[in-house]
Amino acid sequence: MKKVRITLMALACLAALLHPGPEVQAGCGCDHPTPCPAPVMPAFASPGDRIKLTGSDFSTAANGNQVVFGSGYNRMVQKAAARTPETLFVNAPAKSYSRFLVGPMPIEVVKNSKSVENYVKDDFTYLDLPLPLEEGDGHYLFSGYRPAVDTFGVLYIPLDLSKIQAATNFLVFVENLPLDFTAEDVVIFNKDGFNLNLFTLDVEGYEKQWGDWYGAQSLEGSDPRDSDLLTYWRHDFYDYTEAHRPGGPYAVHEENEDGYLLHADGSLHVDHGRLIVAVGGRLRNPKKPDQAPTTLLKPGAADNVYIHVLQLRTEDPNVWENLSPEQEKILTGNLKLATPYTVGFISLGPTGTRGFDFSLPFISRKD
Repeated sequence: MKKVRITLMALACLAALLHPGPEVQAGCGCDHPTPCPAPVMPAFASPGDRIKLTGSDFSTAANGNQVVFGSGYNRMVQKAAARTPETLFVNAPAKSYSRFLVGPMPIEVVKNSKSVENYVKDDFTYLDLPLPLEEGDGHYLFSGYRPAVDTFGVLYIPLDLSKIQAATNFLVFVENLPLDFTAEDVVIFNKDGFNLNLFTLDVEGYEKQWGDWYGAQSLEGSDPRDSDLLTYWRHDFYDYTEAHRPGGPYAVHEENEDGYLLHADGSLHVDHGRLIVAVGGRLRNPKKPDQAPTTLLKPGAADNVYIHVLQLRTEDPNVWENLSPEQEKILTGNLKLATPYTVGFISLGPTGTRGFDFSLPFISRKD
């Protein structure tokens, strides 16, 4: 069994489970702990996402702080007023930078031309824009996308599932990245840093508020040059969406001092529209795939890769191991191609001339 290699943030949350603090009632799923305290929360963000910095001498005046992301020629500056001298909320830099600078990034807070707080690259990873997925069945291919890798060798793939309501099973793999991993190497966060893997606690005999929960699984593909296959089944979100519509019991959100949203009844709001898939693992040698993989991913951006997302509307959490002929036809008959910073998809039929492989990856359960 592999040793888990997922960020210090996840390790801290494991410690919190072993030594739990005050109980937090989560209205969107189950009793769910908030992310564990850290200097930068969450430890990752896409352009425009909000993060919280913890310090001791921030300015509460309007635009009283300069928050400097990166260093040298890659400096990106945001101005922000701190909520308190110890708490500063700021948005990650705009999308125009993300295609160049994804990966671990230092942060410095400057007040009155004086540096008051510094956060190292271990504390924060800048992600590219989330990959948008649509309702329905299909095979999505994202070309030219640069997923980020943090200082610990963890790969991040942000997904936007906000348009998907039906129960859906997703299969994700990275072409041209021979990353070997198991389910234990995968943590799924939401955009606010909630560790959604914790929803798998007490699954047996415990009724979830919005539906059954299954954690991500790891399957083995046929091409040693590509990553292993990550599968993730998500129950339907019809009841969740209805409850959060105007007039619904969870429609009103009030922000508490920690920056988390609360419903009118005081329960915690956990967003499920944006997910960040964090994958630890090691690189295999494609020429010797039977050898134990030993190399960690290099921090920064994974270049020259293609992100594949196959999805099927289904109530079957294990659909990928028993695809019907009809499902195989759906997945191989149409490919939806997207590139970063463009709206919508280009659909290609099996007679397309772009050279993509429309065959399904061979799937087998990993130990």
